[in-house]
Amino acid sequence: MRSVLYFNKTVFPIDYLLQSLRILNNCMKTVPNFRQLFLETHGFSLKGLDRCVSDSLELFNESLKKEDWDNFINACSFISGLSDAFPERSVDFQSMIVPLIGIVKEKVDNVRKSAAVCLAKLSRDEENGKVMRQHHGTEVLVSLNTVLTK
Repeated sequence: MRSVLYFNKTVFPIDYLLQSLRILNNCMKTVPNFRQLFLETHGFSLKGLDRCVSDSLELFNESLKKEDWDNFINACSFISGLSDAFPERSVDFQSMIVPLIGIVKEKVDNVRKSAAVCLAKLSRDEENGKVMRQHHGTEVLVSLNTVLTK
């Protein structure tokens, strides 16, 4: 749980943020009952994730702008894991939906896959789903499924 403390790019170098992101992402995906462990056992609150949300969103936006696809994939993977473990925080990433739709349409390989997974997970939130549908994200994901199954 210490990785949450190092998830702060204003205090620590970007390398700490990236390592914390990877560790926390792995924990969210592999540790049974991670949510309960995080909230109840260790006494964190959902507000305790604010820095993780803002820094991962900033990492997403910076990596997209710079076309730094490794960090883009890391950001998408982390945000996907966070939305699984803490679905109520998914709406915090609503600003990513339109750019993710564009990436799914335009890119290939792991960049496209990471964007598609992240988009699908974020769209499980009702408000995010509305934004995705307004921008034809459902059609984009369906067309991707068609491409992959040929």
